[in-house]
Amino acid sequence: MFTKELPQTILGYTVAIMYNMRSEIQSVSYYGGATAIERTFHTRSDFTLGNFIFGERGVTADPNNKVFQHEYGSLFTKSVCRMELVQQIRCSKFPG
Repeated sequence: MFTKELPQTILGYTVAIMYNMRSEIQSVSYYGGATAIERTFHTRSDFTLGNFIFGERGVTADPNNKVFQHEYGSLFTKSVCRMELVQQIRCSKFPG
């Protein structure tokens, strides 16, 4: 079944494979339908693509992990809200 999240999930899977091919993944963990990928390098950038959460060292799929909490909240918001609402949230979060 095609969903609006499918393109981002495919992109997230592709990015995860690319990181893995370059040996840039420290660990992978799972929680509540999300896959948390701990990268081996420091970029000050955590992001979510589909169900894939990419984080810096220390991120785990643990509800007590602050980075995971933030990114899982983004994942949950995208899957529950209509896409128009998500766009409004993004625009208000990153003006200009």
